[in-house]
Amino acid sequence: MRPGEIEAIHAFGKTIQNGVRIGLHLTHDAAVDPFLEFVHELEEGIPGAEIDRTEADPGGLPAIVPAEGLQFHAVPVGGELSPFLEALAWAAGLRQGSDPELEQALKGVELPAFLKLYVTPQCPFCPAVLKTIIPLPFLNPQVHLAVIDGERFQEAAASDSVKSVPTLILDDRLRWTGTVKREEILAILLERDPATLSADSLAGMLGDGRAKEVAALMQQSGAVFPAFIELLLHPQWPRRLAAMVAAEELAAMAPELAPQLVEPLWTRFEALDDARKGDMLYLLGELGAVSEIPRLKAVAAGPYEDAVKEAAEEALEMLEPQRGEG
Repeated sequence: MRPGEIEAIHAFGKTIQNGVRIGLHLTHDAAVDPFLEFVHELEEGIPGAEIDRTEADPGGLPAIVPAEGLQFHAVPVGGELSPFLEALAWAAGLRQGSDPELEQALKGVELPAFLKLYVTPQCPFCPAVLKTIIPLPFLNPQVHLAVIDGERFQEAAASDSVKSVPTLILDDRLRWTGTVKREEILAILLERDPATLSADSLAGMLGDGRAKEVAALMQQSGAVFPAFIELLLHPQWPRRLAAMVAAEELAAMAPELAPQLVEPLWTRFEALDDARKGDMLYLLGELGAVSEIPRLKAVAAGPYEDAVKEAAEEALEMLEPQRGEG
């Protein structure tokens, strides 16, 4: 870090009276080293700073976490340092009530929103965009922001088809490149169609125990959201489980929509690992999908691992009595 940046951290530290808690998500590769060095400077320059060190999610990126809902997958030096320190000020309660107009506007955002901002240390325009959006996760917990160094994490940038910075992405669907107007972001946050919610947004709702609300949104829309299918087949068991609970809620609320789940699941069945195959088959039983009995019987008698066959047989045990009742 440059001497001026270290001085800025120490000057900021003098404004903090009650300390500040900062998360640090660690990985097991060299990519984490610059993050460790930066956080060390925070500990040195901010009296009472507490660093919570945890392991990043498998396959995840290292991150500095000033507050829940805000992650820096970037070392905030150069132009990004000032917005980062502003985030710490928000986290320490020093900026609360500083923008009542923005706070009032954000009250209308009821659906989770996941924003990703790609930056690079050399980008002259990135700090201004970051400063524009940094208050959002502090003013509404539905808004989540990840700041990603596209130069350091080129694989992530390529995955999101980022070709220049700054690039701001909302729910993996909408994007802005270059100048970003906060009014435009707010308008879209307020007017989103629930059917366009990303898998991350839906996972955020499900993770908060809002399975019934997710099911109700699909009932109101009259369709199963495309991203919801992704969650039902997600590699991580907790996400699958939360989505399965919501699917059962949907089947109870709007049984006419349950068939919309079935064919997309079968379409991807053969490509799934055995654990996800078994969960999918179990879900078909829970959904009461009696129309799928022939295909379930084919799996139970087919060239699959025993655990998969057992899941198919368990689903059949749930469905056969229902067919008899019909």
